[in-house]
Amino acid sequence: MKRILITIILILLMICVNAFLLHEIENYNMDYYHGKDNGAFVQFESILVFAILFYFFLSKQKKIINAFIGLGVGIVGGITSYLIVFQGVLFPIIACLIIITVFVLKETVQRIIEKKNRR
Repeated sequence: MKRILITIILILLMICVNAFLLHEIENYNMDYYHGKDNGAFVQFESILVFAILFYFFLSKQKKIINAFIGLGVGIVGGITSYLIVFQGVLFPIIACLIIITVFVLKETVQRIIEKKNRR
């Protein structure tokens, strides 16, 4: 139950951050532009922070190692979703879905391996 609550809080936090970033980008706030990227780099940074926090807070053991795994998944998921969607509202959303899906798959595989090792 605790992990579900943390997941919901992190997803809501990511939605709020993404909405704020999109609002600032649409209002041409120059603090959120790095060259001619239309704010994509700032959104990518927020995806990386989300991935690190998600893996850190939801892992049961080896939190630092899982945070680095989250960083790797965030980089791959962010780049993949950017190449698929190429900016817009869906870019951070798809990246977050990729991060959450990979985490669930990782946890499922770990659980299966632990059950096999107990036998």
